[in-house]
Amino acid sequence: MSPSAILSSKNARSCRRGFTLVEVLAATALLSIGLLAVIVTGGTAREYHQRSLWLSVGRAVAQNRIEQLRSMAFDSLPDQAGTTSDPALPRGNSIVTTVSSYPTTDVTDLYRVVVRVTWPEGNGIRTITYETLVARK
Repeated sequence: MSPSAILSSKNARSCRRGFTLVEVLAATALLSIGLLAVIVTGGTAREYHQRSLWLSVGRAVAQNRIEQLRSMAFDSLPDQAGTTSDPALPRGNSIVTTVSSYPTTDVTDLYRVVVRVTWPEGNGIRTITYETLVARK
């Protein structure tokens, strides 16, 4: 082969465009790692969103129960104590309402009303407690 033929074959090889196998594998690995990070972040974001949603619903349920009790006749408040549940919260939830005289049992014109809402969340139980005082009008 003549020297000019060797030069022209080198020039022909250097003009070829493309990626080597190593470059393709490196790009694939980087894209896989990036995609995995997006998937993990999406799952975590969905979990936090669900917790936030249940927390908002739990607060609304507790606040509604407090408002419901405040609008009732004062003498009927002690009959409202007990445990219920709400379909807006996850299964296994409970709404515990307690009504007691405040500050002592001798006082009959003031009640302490406590509403405790609990529901299962993750590996534990989430609890929200609202309390208020209701006076005889």
